[in-house]
Amino acid sequence: MLLKNKSPRLISINASANPEDRIDLMPAGGAVDVPDKLCGTRYVKALLQSGSIEEVGESKSTDDYLAGLTVAELKAYAEGLEIEYDANIKKADLKALIESHESE
Repeated sequence: MLLKNKSPRLISINASANPEDRIDLMPAGGAVDVPDKLCGTRYVKALLQSGSIEEVGESKSTDDYLAGLTVAELKAYAEGLEIEYDANIKKADLKALIESHESE
């Protein structure tokens, strides 16, 4: 499920006890693909019900999803994944960097 943060604060969804498995929804950031198993948790359901986050679509393949994002949304997506990038990075390069990170 694609979720977007509607609140002015960072929202983190923990997939496990390992901090590296955390999914961050940035304030005013782009939509983030959150696995269905996490969307069914009480925490995510409560965030949806309160309006802090909203569902903005169904999960797509990462390639299709990334192609539809603006540079600002790609940067927010990369920041949510804690990917470091140069501030002047081109859209195609940022998309490739994200895809490379997600295939690891």
